[in-house]
Amino acid sequence: MKSWIHSLMSEPLLGVAFLCEEIPFLFSSHLVSSFLKKKKMSSPSKRREMDLMKLMMSDYKVEMINDGMQEFYVEFNGPKDSPYHGGVWKIRVELPDAYPYKSPSIGFINKIYHPNVDEMSGSVCLDVINQTWSPMFDLVNVFEVFLPQLLLYPNPSDPLNGEAAALMMRDRTSYEQRVKGLLCSFFE
Repeated sequence: MKSWIHSLMSEPLLGVAFLCEEIPFLFSSHLVSSFLKKKKMSSPSKRREMDLMKLMMSDYKVEMINDGMQEFYVEFNGPKDSPYHGGVWKIRVELPDAYPYKSPSIGFINKIYHPNVDEMSGSVCLDVINQTWSPMFDLVNVFEVFLPQLLLYPNPSDPLNGEAAALMMRDRTSYEQRVKGLLCSFFE
């Protein structure tokens, strides 16, 4: 019986719910309620830890800002087949307390010339991060999909940098030359 209970408890929420239904004398409703509240409260912090570890295991250089796991820098390389190829940026990531239910805050620390990145603050205008974020996404998605897509397919019709957007729409070649002229490696 103990091994059966132990195996169910490896899936805590399922195990407690199942045991409470089948063997009600093992757990009081107060104990179950308290357990479920603790699981819900610790879930975002565990997810934060898991996502950060997954990002580090994906060969990204991650530098913690404080002792906590909510603020850090990530080294990000410009995607191939884009004018940003060869560039290296330091990205500041701030995870809110409600992460993954609330999106991370993402910003470029070193200079980048892009219609959807604010030239002064480095903040990013990207719908999937700012408006349509889902807990199904993780930090690896941000660095392997969302940011590369942003650099590959700028959206000059929704700019944070009006000058970059105007130049891109007026003269794509000059825009790409300006981007390449500003490429720098922050980590040399």
